[in-house]
Amino acid sequence: MKPGEEECTDPKGRELVSIDLDIKPIPRHDLALIVTGMCTRCGGFDEERMEVDISGLDKVKVLQALYNAKVPMGMGMLHYDPEPLLDDEAKRVIELHTYTDKQLDGSDETSCYFDYVGGRPLKVDIAPDTVSMRLYDREGGEGMGDFVIHILRIFDDPNHPIIQELHKSGMVSAIGYARFLVGEDSPKADEVIKYEDGSEVVVKSLDGHLLGNKELGEAIKRAEESLK
Repeated sequence: MKPGEEECTDPKGRELVSIDLDIKPIPRHDLALIVTGMCTRCGGFDEERMEVDISGLDKVKVLQALYNAKVPMGMGMLHYDPEPLLDDEAKRVIELHTYTDKQLDGSDETSCYFDYVGGRPLKVDIAPDTVSMRLYDREGGEGMGDFVIHILRIFDDPNHPIIQELHKSGMVSAIGYARFLVGEDSPKADEVIKYEDGSEVVVKSLDGHLLGNKELGEAIKRAEESLK
C-alpha cells in the first residue's frame, strides 16, 4: 500500500487495490467492471456469487443500490427515470412489496420481492439475509449483484460513483436494444438479407408490433439526453 492510501477490508478476503477515482481501494478482480459494466472476474465465476449475503445491511440501501445500478429493458424504457432512488421512495416501495405468508408447518415467512421497478428488472427478494441474484444478473452479467452489494458494504453509499458508472455503461446497451425493438437499428419485419455466397435469410423484428413505436422512440431520446 502506497503512502496516503486508505486501507479497506473486503468481507470475502479478496485482494484490494486503489485506482485513480479518488475513492477507497476496490477488489482487483472487479476493476474491469468500472469500464465495461459487465460483471466479469479473473478466474471465472462460481455459484457462490449467485447467492449474495446482505445480512447487516440496511434493506433500504440494498434496494437503492440494486436499483441505481440496473438499467431499463425493452418497453421498460417508457418508465425510465435517470435519477437515483430516493430514501422515502425506497421505503414506500419496500412497504408495498413486503408481505408474510403462513407456511404448512405453521410458521410465517416474510417476502419482499421486486420484479420491475421503474422499468428496471430487479427480480430479487431482499427479505432474507441471502439473496439469489440469478435473475438480477441476467442482463448485467453474472456477478453484477454480488459486485453491487460488495460496493455497498465497502462505501455504505447506494449511489457510489462506481454504481453510477455501472448504470451509465449499461444504458448504452439498453438504448441499443430499445432502438432495435422500434426498428431504428435493425432490419424491418420480414426483410430478406442476401449473403455473398448466394444464400438468404428472412429476418423478422424481435417485436414487430414495436416497429415505429412513437412513445418508445421518444423515451429512447430522453434516455440518450440523460447520458450527455
